[in-house]
Amino acid sequence: MKNLVKNFIVKHSKLLCSLMVVSAYASLTSCRFLYFQPEVPEGLDKIVK
Repeated sequence: MKNLVKNFIVKHSKLLCSLMVVSAYASLTSCRFLYFQPEVPEGLDKIVK
């Protein structure tokens, strides 16, 4: 059984790696970018203008 799992991982390593990259990107965009609302610091309008 251990050899079967090892052979599967070796044979499909490119596919598994690409799936991990896609899932990492999906989890990053769902948590950080859509729900992260930073507070605007005081005095920022003076610096930007």
